[in-house]
Formats: sequence, C-alpha cells, structure tokens
Amino acid sequence: MTRYATVQEQDQACAAILVRNLYGYVKCEGRRWYLWDDDNGGWKRTTVGYALCNRIVREVERLIVQAVMEDRYEDARDWCRYLDPTDIGTRLTPHMARIYRENQALPRGQG
Repeated sequence: MTRYATVQEQDQACAAILVRNLYGYVKCEGRRWYLWDDDNGGWKRTTVGYALCNRIVREVERLIVQAVMEDRYEDARDWCRYLDPTDIGTRLTPHMARIYRENQALPRGQG
C-alpha cells in the first residue's frame, strides 16, 4: 500500500483492494449487500452491520498477516485501522458500494 495524502484517499484505496479480494464472496446491488452462503450455495442478503463487517474484518486480518510475512510492517499497521467493525460502515462500505456501482455500469468483460 502506498502513502496517501489523506485518510479518505487511503480508505478509497483499501476499499478497492477489498472489492478485488472479496470478489465472489461479497457483492452490492444498489443499496443491498449480499454474501455468498457456502451452506446453501447461493447469495444471501445481509446488512452492513454484522455479517458483512465480520467478513471484511476477516479479510483485513488476512491482509495484515500477509503483509507481516512479507516484512511490510508499515502496510500491516495501516491495515490495522480497519479492524474495528463499527468503523467499516462509515470508512469502507460507501467506497466499496461506489466501486460496485461503477463496475456494474461497465460493458460486460471490462469490470
């Protein structure tokens, strides 16, 4: 992760990374969020409040471990900002939803 001038720019960059990493597990259509349910083999509607935040926190934990294993301690410290599930609804999901909307607007094969 590179250095950004503002926290908002860093939030946008992290949201983009999470959208890429969570492809196939999380999706957003309009204002509705969905998680892939392995037990039922389909998409399950969810809220930002609990299930989505837990899935994002698990991915952030994985990214922190990956950064530490690659001796990128500064990146790991930056990712720690997103471990609090109560912040995800204001810090990340608005940027993630915008990315999903932009990708849905692209012609097939370009998103």
